[in-house]
Amino acid sequence: MTIPALHRLNPYAKALVMTHSMSRRFSRTALSLAIAMPAVAYAQDQAVDFNIPAQPLASALQTFGQQSDVQVLYSPEDIQGVRSTAVSGRLSPRDGLIKLLQNTGASYGFDGKSATVSRTSDPGAMELSPTNINDIYGLGENTENTRSYTTGAATIGKAPRPLKEIPQTISVLTAQRIKDQNITTLNDVYNNVPGVITYGALNGDNQPYARGFEIDNFQINGIPIPAGTNTGITSLNWSDLVAYERVEVLKGSAGLFQGAGSPGGAINLVRKRASSDFKVSTVTQAGSWDNYRQEFDVQGALNEDKTIRGRLATSYNTRHYFYDGGKSERASTFGLVEFDVTPDTLVSAGFTYLNANNRSTMDWGLPSYSDGSKIDFKRSTNLSSPSDYNDVESTQYFVDVKHQLNDDWKITLASNYTRFNLDALYSNTGGLISPIDNSGGYNWAEGRGENNYQYNNDLFLNGNFDMFGRRSEVVLGANVSHSKRVAGRYDVTANNVDFIPDILTFDPPEYGRTDKYRTTTSTLDQEGVYGSMRVNVFDPLDVIVGARVSWWDYHQDQKNESTGVHTKTTQETNAKVLPFYGLVYALNPDWSAYASYAEIFTPQLNYESASGSTLTPRSGETYELGLKGELLDGTLNTNFAIYRTNYSGRAQTDQSQPPSCRCYVAGGKVRAEGFEAEVTGKVATGLELTAGYTYNRSKYIKNPDNTDLEGTSFLTTMPEHMLRLWANYQLPGELSKWQVGAGSNIQSGTYGRYVGTAPSTGVKNENGGFAIYNARVGYDVTKNVNLSVNVENIFDRFYYSQIGTVENNTYYGNPRNVMFTMRTNF
Repeated sequence: MTIPALHRLNPYAKALVMTHSMSRRFSRTALSLAIAMPAVAYAQDQAVDFNIPAQPLASALQTFGQQSDVQVLYSPEDIQGVRSTAVSGRLSPRDGLIKLLQNTGASYGFDGKSATVSRTSDPGAMELSPTNINDIYGLGENTENTRSYTTGAATIGKAPRPLKEIPQTISVLTAQRIKDQNITTLNDVYNNVPGVITYGALNGDNQPYARGFEIDNFQINGIPIPAGTNTGITSLNWSDLVAYERVEVLKGSAGLFQGAGSPGGAINLVRKRASSDFKVSTVTQAGSWDNYRQEFDVQGALNEDKTIRGRLATSYNTRHYFYDGGKSERASTFGLVEFDVTPDTLVSAGFTYLNANNRSTMDWGLPSYSDGSKIDFKRSTNLSSPSDYNDVESTQYFVDVKHQLNDDWKITLASNYTRFNLDALYSNTGGLISPIDNSGGYNWAEGRGENNYQYNNDLFLNGNFDMFGRRSEVVLGANVSHSKRVAGRYDVTANNVDFIPDILTFDPPEYGRTDKYRTTTSTLDQEGVYGSMRVNVFDPLDVIVGARVSWWDYHQDQKNESTGVHTKTTQETNAKVLPFYGLVYALNPDWSAYASYAEIFTPQLNYESASGSTLTPRSGETYELGLKGELLDGTLNTNFAIYRTNYSGRAQTDQSQPPSCRCYVAGGKVRAEGFEAEVTGKVATGLELTAGYTYNRSKYIKNPDNTDLEGTSFLTTMPEHMLRLWANYQLPGELSKWQVGAGSNIQSGTYGRYVGTAPSTGVKNENGGFAIYNARVGYDVTKNVNLSVNVENIFDRFYYSQIGTVENNTYYGNPRNVMFTMRTNF
């Protein structure tokens, strides 16, 4: 092959051509040269202006060569069907190429004013080790195959952005952490994200909390999914992570793109993408208490041009629990097709399906004695009925269309439709148990059934432009959702047990579901228009201003099946404005300081004022100051933040009206404030770490219904101090096939109590602080097969994972357990 002197191959490119030739993967006549360079040479680190939209990688490399005057060598066959990442701004040619190649699986070599790019699915075919993008310069937004515990960008704010440029706290569970810690469900996610706890049953439908408040804002690929128990689809907590490559958790008020919700935060599930390379992976697991799981994942191009790609992933899990009689079975399937309709238009369509069946899974936990002391139950005790069941089926269909309008602007339309069905029978054993003779308990049961559907649509435009000579970025959009929920309550065959003489010898009866006694039909329509603008006021300072205008319309019809009487409730919130303000100041290329103010609102169902109007919504306001770092070429992210959230307008009894009025005023206020610190990513060669500490204190500020509570703790079941640690280390040298991991979950004490008028009001059900330690050992049998073993609660600590009131909702934590895993990738 003859190459002009000006374009002569450097040593790296020569080796690349030779090795491809010997492996018959590279045709000598197929070597492409980018746009020719001028004769004037210059250094790699001289900054130039880039403006390269996302497009097929071949054309992007040509544009890169034109804009940077760098000679780029590559094989067209090697990068066929691969799309680039967009690059804009003033960067050195080296950093520009690195950004361009993020998420492409490509490697590069730089030699003076020449660059070589290679992408091969078989790294072993190359004798020279190219420079991997993820090893050199941070990461892209996609975390699959990066082996990293951090990400280069989060997408919870509509457009990918580095974490240090987002003026709010965001934790990300990457694909590698999900693998290493055996995270398969959202409940596993909650138990491994710094500052997050769960409250609820052991059947998988748990409610997460952060910073003292619920997290009831969910997103999928950045699209809001109303998921409240009363107003939305309740299926997301059941989700299996086989469909998702990472999970992003934002702490604090998230009303800008979400609308209504609690100020605890938002959770964004990011779906897996389809590769143009054919890949097959499997996961086979076997663990304690007959816990078995199998995953199968296949992906690749569906046509010769690789413009159509597909992916199919399935999982099946069957297991028992450490407590008597509890077991579950779940199957999940995820399908995706991506189609490059044009070089500028990508259409993605697919589905997720879940079927989960739970038996006797302790929906109400265990009681304590009426004085708050603990009953000496065995850890295997299960006070739910053997006839308890909870069967869930959920199907979601989705379509996303992304179109690059020009170099600066992109428009996205995302739609999904979900059906969720529930069939269940619950029993509850609890009560005010006497510490003298164990008497005083009760047992009751009821049946439930739900048929829900929901659709969500989100259309938004994002791009950038110059204003007064400064770069500005804009997001403009609108979303609409509609949910309908039909929920039935059923009587049961056996009579409730009103008095249990001895809770330690009680054997719960079996129940059967009979006649429906109540049907509740509810609909929720939520619309909103939103926008945000990010302006680079001067080089170190970005100012972000945003707002959302929301409309929220809820209707409920509750029918008494015996009398035929309907009780109807309607609540509307019109044109509610939610502002957002943020500042990000770049201290240097690695560190930034930030400040933000965010709002959210929470409608108050079933509360009316004396005038008969619906009570105004609660308002959540979050103030946050922080410092973020993106270190070691972007492979390590840090975040340090202080925050305060005021939650105002909580329903309180209207003391000016007679008790018969049952009227309320929006007069209550609570506050949460604290500090968070998180370090995640590569801290040394082969060592990935995530470490997060949270201090949180929530308290009543105004509570006219009971002024004695003012100044006392609000969410007493959330610990003031939490520390979440996990690290995985790949041994060096001849031991590089081995990996060892270890971590701990440490938290301070908590307690549960009633704050109303119940007989147990004020009695504390205390749970001391605890530390649970976990570990992992992995071994690469071959480059395609990995064996590992994870051990949870190594020292078999006897502890309560969740504390309720003295009457119920207290749960033992998992005893020591083991999970063996085999992963294959071809």
